[in-house]
Amino acid sequence: MQTLSRMHCFRLRDAAPSVDTSRAFDEMLDDAVARLRYRFTVDELRQLASKLQLPVDGVNTTEGDNVPPVEALAMVCRRLSEALKLFTVASEFGRSTASYSRVFAATVQIMYDNHRVILYFHDALIKERIDEYCDTTHAAGAPLRTCSGFIDGTKQYISRPSAREEPTIANEHLQRSVYNGHPRRHWFNW
Repeated sequence: MQTLSRMHCFRLRDAAPSVDTSRAFDEMLDDAVARLRYRFTVDELRQLASKLQLPVDGVNTTEGDNVPPVEALAMVCRRLSEALKLFTVASEFGRSTASYSRVFAATVQIMYDNHRVILYFHDALIKERIDEYCDTTHAAGAPLRTCSGFIDGTKQYISRPSAREEPTIANEHLQRSVYNGHPRRHWFNW
């Protein structure tokens, strides 16, 4: 086996990193620390979990992971709050990367399923223009050819949106979601 390894015929897989299961989500976390980690206090996470209609009995995955709703929401907020390696955020919650990834995906799916009727994404327009967006971003200096935009707080001014042809909610008001009263403009905030 050593001969095959030296000749680069195959290589052994690295051992899985050990998981410190003693580290877990702390619901008694100080508000200042919680706000830095999750952008919300623990009390605000509780309110959000309720308002986002996360299951009271916890988020369950197909692999048998069961995580309380506040912890599942904290996991999502932590992952989205800053660019970190999956192992780093998973170890903060005392979970393996696979478990963390499953819980994250299940929580986001639950939130999407519960609120999909109020989300609006113009699929046809994006499919039509995505290549143009990627080319423009690459021409501006981005090294990736598949990057179509950035989440950085940029305000993209748009014209006043009109109502959808088939609204999913009665009396839907798309203008309210993109209007900012201070400069009196409609915009997307990226």
